[in-house]
Amino acid sequence: MFDYLPDELQRAEDSTAVADKDRVRGMYRHTRPATTTERQLLAHLGYTVPTDLDTVVSWPVGAGVRRRTWPQLETETTP
Repeated sequence: MFDYLPDELQRAEDSTAVADKDRVRGMYRHTRPATTTERQLLAHLGYTVPTDLDTVVSWPVGAGVRRRTWPQLETETTP
């Protein structure tokens, strides 16, 4: 899929990870609009990305592991 992300996308992903951690504050899950970078990466993987895509962010095993899911895409089969 990806050997590495281009610097611009990696910086955007790192920034989103920090913002998600700041946003959570004692919660284990929150929902936010998908970022431009997430939308680009999902499209690159072959998903048809809706304009109103939400990202569900959770920390299932603790603060060190962030999981992002897109429930709106769960019924779509990946190429």
